[in-house]
Amino acid sequence: MTTTITTPASPPPSITPSTYTPFVVLPFATEQDSGNQAHPLVGGGVDITFQPPTPRTGTLHLGFRTIFDADNCRRAHALPGPFRLEDTDVFTLNMNYVPVGTITMEADDVLGWWVVINFQELP
Repeated sequence: MTTTITTPASPPPSITPSTYTPFVVLPFATEQDSGNQAHPLVGGGVDITFQPPTPRTGTLHLGFRTIFDADNCRRAHALPGPFRLEDTDVFTLNMNYVPVGTITMEADDVLGWWVVINFQELP
C-alpha cells in the first residue's frame, strides 16, 4: 500500500518536497452529514427534504520515519492551499482536502513521527 499526498501549489524553497509519502495512515476517521432533513408535521407524520451530502470531515494521522519528513509535511500543511491524498489500495481514502484547525506533530518511540491533521474534504 502506498499513500501519497501532493500539493498543486509550489511550496516555498524552505519546504521540500511538494509530495509526501507517509509509511502509514492510521487511524483514519471521517464524518459526513447526509444532508437530508426530517420535519415533523403538526397532524403527525414527517416530511423529508432531500439534499446532497456534505463533503467529509475528519482527522488524518500520517506516520513518518524521520523528523525531517514529518516536519516538512507539517509545515506544508500550515500553508494555504488544497492537498490531494491518493492511496493505491484503499480507494476510499482518495480525496482533495484542506487542513482546518490544529496541525500537530508528535514523536513516537516505536514508529517515528506522527503528523495529525484535521481536514475538510473539497467537493
